[in-house]
Amino acid sequence: MRQGRLTDTIAPSAQNFIFCIILACILWYDLFFPSLSTKEESAVIGSSPLFSLIESGFPTCSSIGKAISFGIFLLINFILLHFNEVFSFIRVRTILPPLFFLIIGSILIQPHCLSAGMLVTLIAMTALYASFFYVNKGNPIQAFNVAFLLSIASLFSISSITYVIPFILFAYSCSMLNMRTVVALSMGLILPYLYTFLAYLWVGHPETLVTYITDGVDIFHTKFEYSTLSILYISFLGILAILSIFNFSVGDTQDNIKPRKEFSHLIILFLWTLLLLFLRVPGSDILAFPLILFLSIILGRYFSLNESKFTRIAILLFAIGSGILFFFG
Repeated sequence: MRQGRLTDTIAPSAQNFIFCIILACILWYDLFFPSLSTKEESAVIGSSPLFSLIESGFPTCSSIGKAISFGIFLLINFILLHFNEVFSFIRVRTILPPLFFLIIGSILIQPHCLSAGMLVTLIAMTALYASFFYVNKGNPIQAFNVAFLLSIASLFSISSITYVIPFILFAYSCSMLNMRTVVALSMGLILPYLYTFLAYLWVGHPETLVTYITDGVDIFHTKFEYSTLSILYISFLGILAILSIFNFSVGDTQDNIKPRKEFSHLIILFLWTLLLLFLRVPGSDILAFPLILFLSIILGRYFSLNESKFTRIAILLFAIGSGILFFFG
């Protein structure tokens, strides 16, 4: 009965959709009531080829920039909700992954300007879709799509291109790695850079792309700054992530082989992003949003499948911590 009540509560429904939209509007109050915002709204410094082009078009922290950012944010949440509906790597229908992403992403990533991280997350979510379709259908065009999308994402953050390594491991674990996959991946990785180089060559500045690529090999470059409250909040999320991964690894054996491999891929992506952040490679600060995306899926699965006194307390602490950081962070 408890599991029945839990699955009914977290299942996608009109009431849950309305609640999430209202919550998103509250957390993005600086878009609707800019005068109430207490965060410093300085435009994100963009050094990547594509984001610099966007910044030249309009201020990313303007009302238009924030409105576009909010639209992309809601779109990512919708895709994330639909993700499990299509592939069922969580064996219950649940709204918790997008709900975690909505709360954590809104609170930790402020001000809510249009950023390269938001765009990279949308592209990464689409590439994740393509990777799951590839191991299900085996069509090399999906492998090409994964590489092509990750290559585009790397034009916003150079470190994004390294996500092709977890995808190769994923394809290998599913016995889907072959010569056609390698060729499709190679073509997908090369084409966006070829088109970008030709575009820069047309305007007479091909050295801009070359400098962007060579700067991308310098590790221990990016610096991160967080408040004490944010560090405590992130530490709490880290503990929940460890417990969720541990529960999946040793405490949960009810899933079939395919869903376990798919979720293992998501865990590897999460750990891979953590490694990039730890090494502080150029552009890795942009990957904070994708990290929150993968974390939200991991937490969403754990709390969707487990109802105990501990998980109820953990959810309560999460809600309290999120509220404190939102109002006082």
